[in-house]
Amino acid sequence: MIAQSIGIYRLQNIDGRNISDTALEFIDIPFDWQFDIENNDKIYCTELLYLILKKLNPNIKLNTLWIKEIGKYVIPIDIYTQTEYFMEIGYWRMNIK
Repeated sequence: MIAQSIGIYRLQNIDGRNISDTALEFIDIPFDWQFDIENNDKIYCTELLYLILKKLNPNIKLNTLWIKEIGKYVIPIDIYTQTEYFMEIGYWRMNIK
């Protein structure tokens, strides 16, 4: 599958250096192919960002989404892009036919 859009967002009110420093704390944790947000022995991409943000700002409120097909709550990327914590820098939709 080819991406049909690209968005660039900047996190507001948290220094980017703090994000990268905190991300390094998770460097040895394997990818979570089960997308289980209840267990942090493995983490997936948007879950990683969620864990970093919660560590830097415990007051951040982000929603999860129930996916009936897998029977779990997940953290989709849209949860981030549709909050006041992120500012859109650019967004491009591809015309793929």
